[in-house]
Amino acid sequence: MRPYNGEPAAFDNDVMVALEAKGNAQVDRPHATALAHGGTCEGPPGPRGESGFYAAYLHTPDGNKLNAFVMA
Repeated sequence: MRPYNGEPAAFDNDVMVALEAKGNAQVDRPHATALAHGGTCEGPPGPRGESGFYAAYLHTPDGNKLNAFVMA
């Protein structure tokens, strides 16, 4: 699968840390905080499909890709 941004997979474009949250607010808050501190959005907080998966994706200012998610 190609990375979300469509660029080729590489050491800095295919590794992601995923953090399981306890609710939607624990997905929304870190995403907003990261953006306020220079991160870039790679997928805003929201539902993904119809499976009860709620997630947000971002790159930190130093290039780390993070995901926060919750399964309903």
